[in-house]
Amino acid sequence: MKSEESKQKKIALRGRLLKYLEQHGEGGRVPPERELSLALNVNRYLLRNCVRDLIQEGVMIRKPRRGTFLISRPDMQKRIGIVLENGETSPYINHLSMFDGVIDALDEADCQVRLINFSRCEQFASLFRQYCLDGCAWLNPSEKEQKYIASLPADIRKKIVVASNDDPTLLQKRLGKQFSALDWENMSRTRAEYFIRRGHTRIAYLSVRTWTYNCFCSVLKEHGLPWNEDCLIDRVEDISGRLPLLIKKYGINAILCNGSFFHEMFRTLDNMPESQFDLSVENVSSIRFLQRQYPRVKVNFMFENAHCYRRKIGNSAVKILLRALECGELQEPVLVAAALV
Repeated sequence: MKSEESKQKKIALRGRLLKYLEQHGEGGRVPPERELSLALNVNRYLLRNCVRDLIQEGVMIRKPRRGTFLISRPDMQKRIGIVLENGETSPYINHLSMFDGVIDALDEADCQVRLINFSRCEQFASLFRQYCLDGCAWLNPSEKEQKYIASLPADIRKKIVVASNDDPTLLQKRLGKQFSALDWENMSRTRAEYFIRRGHTRIAYLSVRTWTYNCFCSVLKEHGLPWNEDCLIDRVEDISGRLPLLIKKYGINAILCNGSFFHEMFRTLDNMPESQFDLSVENVSSIRFLQRQYPRVKVNFMFENAHCYRRKIGNSAVKILLRALECGELQEPVLVAAALV
């Protein structure tokens, strides 16, 4: 409890200190500790800790034999925070391409960047104010974090954009606005139309039953093609037993497969080396790995590498954020479509 109280005092002091320096600092130089302590009516130990944190954060710089200086930034330059998955800063970033897309867009807009680290998402609001951020890009927040973002005060909420691989219908339900995500409905429709154009009407669908599956089936029906529910395998443990039988029974010539089903599908197809299929994927990198592990399986790829559209998601998220900061209002979400190879 005492440490939390001390932390809040430091956050409050930070704001007072920066405001004082903006009004009284000469050439960005930070006055001596004794002078600041008297001016702000604060003990020197707390003041020293606050200045040390500001130096570590890059807000101030200590120059040997010259003193400590406040680092100025151009009036138009924005300071943007980035929250990675689970609020952790790590060299092992999931979906690095999405992060790259965010960084590229921030660099193009000449923004300062700060990685935000916390153990509980409830700490975010105080950190946002503590670091004097103009806005923040939050990558792949969990369901709990999404609900937290939606609950933030309006003055902070409109300064946060989400970049996510999550289902956009769920994001819309939880966040309402200001997010960028993959257009899964468009991907499902594109898959179905791709197969139809190539004359593949005998398709096996390996994935859990979701709204994207329903969309896929509805497109087939729009083109007058019946869908056989028997060709859906929605449990990984059923693939090895059912897929060979479906291929033999229905003459399957196209397979649509998602996520956790990939490995078992490749293992099963590895025992059928003479077969070749059109395979719909949205994570080409993992398929490349499986192809090396099971070299006899021959597939054709449908969509671009996942790194490409994840980068687009990150890039478009920043553009949403900059528009929101410019007009002061929440922006409509942007859905990124994956391109065919």
